[in-house]
Amino acid sequence: MLRRWAWCVVLLLWAGACRDRGADGGASATSTGDAGPTSSGAPTSASSTGDSPTSTAAAVDLGVEPGGSLRTDYCDPLAALICGRLADCGCGALLPTEALDLAICVANYSGRCLEAYAPLAAAVELGEAEILGDEAQACVALLAASTPGCERPRGAVSQALCPAWFTGDAAIGAACSFPICGAGQGLCVAGTCVARPAGGQPCGPGGACAVGLLCIDDQCAAPVAAGGACASDDACAPPLRCVAGACAALKDVAGACADAAACELGLVCAAGNCATRPAGACSADAPCGNLTSCATPRRCAARGEVGASCDEDAACLDGLRCDPMTASCVANPGLDEPCANGVLCAVDLACDGDNGSCKPLPGAGQACGFAIDGPHVCAPPLGCVVDVCGPLPQSGEACTVDSRCAAGLGCDFTPDGSICGPLKDAGGSCQTDRTCKAGLYCDFEVGQCAEPRPIGATCKAGNECGPTGSCMPSGGGVFACAPRPSAGERCVFECAAPLHCAPELAGAACAAEVCQEL
Repeated sequence: MLRRWAWCVVLLLWAGACRDRGADGGASATSTGDAGPTSSGAPTSASSTGDSPTSTAAAVDLGVEPGGSLRTDYCDPLAALICGRLADCGCGALLPTEALDLAICVANYSGRCLEAYAPLAAAVELGEAEILGDEAQACVALLAASTPGCERPRGAVSQALCPAWFTGDAAIGAACSFPICGAGQGLCVAGTCVARPAGGQPCGPGGACAVGLLCIDDQCAAPVAAGGACASDDACAPPLRCVAGACAALKDVAGACADAAACELGLVCAAGNCATRPAGACSADAPCGNLTSCATPRRCAARGEVGASCDEDAACLDGLRCDPMTASCVANPGLDEPCANGVLCAVDLACDGDNGSCKPLPGAGQACGFAIDGPHVCAPPLGCVVDVCGPLPQSGEACTVDSRCAAGLGCDFTPDGSICGPLKDAGGSCQTDRTCKAGLYCDFEVGQCAEPRPIGATCKAGNECGPTGSCMPSGGGVFACAPRPSAGERCVFECAAPLHCAPELAGAACAAEVCQEL
């Protein structure tokens, strides 16, 4: 019998109630997003271009032979669909590699799907559930048919319109242990298989309703047709969108609009009509059209001296900041001058919390000075403990505010708070990298200190690649350890010292919504 937690996971996957964070395509186009493998088996946010894919995606072969296999009947075809759309819509240009490796993308996406459905796979292995191969393939085909162009497949499809494609063996009215039963038409409630709620009835566990119905305002109802009232896109029958509170088809060029939300993907609303967006890089002053976002590539660059152009403080050398009025690096305030932005001062000064002016770094027994991330600044080699500067803590004592300890010790997070203790060897328990000896990192998956992973090894948390490596997305969206980028190279977070990862504003481009699946 499946453990109780696995019941919940499978039911939430089926109902589409399990959501990951919404990815912002304007950030870096490298996050995992909230695609099918993290929710109901299909992406959960909608958009529309009104066009059909014309190359790779159109050629995706969904005709896998039925065989009741999670991989071959669902995850592999779903991955081929999504990655084909990513290729067709130019999403590879957003990656640091500037190209999408289709084979790697498919393997990665399918793997995420299999991982998300691990409880279902376990139930199948135990003989408690089965995959309905024909129905699984039909679901992926429906996702393809109902997803125009470069939009993300709709949650309404996987949640309501797809046929039931996995089930336990109990019939309606019989005792059950798997959360989906009755050939996919039932739910296991209190040990008995009952029919999924019909239209007008309260939604079942996890928002489940009968196939063809959505859970809208806690009641099962059909997807809303054109002209019907709606509060979100997922209430509408695909490919309709929720525009000004009503489900409607998005409009092509010259269609009437009140704002860009009424227009097809990539179009703007100009003088009351949908129109093609003017050419050129995007920015806050030149936003992208509907359902697209501005993706800004980043490249490693030197930090600027006084007068250098900038768009963020990190672009300037220590002791300088970026003045938003002039977009150039300027010196931070000096001795006895008011702190900039409430906390910033020149090198070897700290912001005094009492009067907000720049003062010498506080000594032993004095209140800690303020910096950008809080009151923790003291004159070396002191540290800030309970807002007062003093010697760095010894073993068994509380760590400093910024998690430091005396030489040879590391800060360990414990149920009793952050405590200093001996640094750990490989295999020692840890919660942070600071707990491990030099040259090791904390493997958060197992909670143990470990040797950094080699170049090319996959990574997730971002700390696995060592001081000269960086966790970077590959050509297929898989994150892997790579050498830290050097000057002029594409980056995501880190660069080789002393460079910083700077936005390349001239290279900013509008990204289709499906690119969030990278």
